[in-house]
Amino acid sequence: YLIPLVALTYQLMQSQGLRNDICEPMILVVAPTHELVNQIYNDVLKMTFKAPEPMTCYGCFGSVNHRFRPGVTILVSTPGRLLGGLQNKSLS
Repeated sequence: YLIPLVALTYQLMQSQGLRNDICEPMILVVAPTHELVNQIYNDVLKMTFKAPEPMTCYGCFGSVNHRFRPGVTILVSTPGRLLGGLQNKSLS
């Protein structure tokens, strides 16, 4: 499921002239466990490593005491971390 999502996101970013540094997240992946989030996050990084357009991935796993930064194209999270981020306003 990630390959078509990443490909479509690249096409959309190029056709709309969107820059990664100002984009809101375009892909949200929610996985049930931290281990699976970590695995998906690493797979996304491998897929987008040598991409023509930079695409930033942010994984919500482990300790989340820092704020979500703008310019993230792909957000990978567990439901609990996602809800926690929404409640403490580090995600919107």
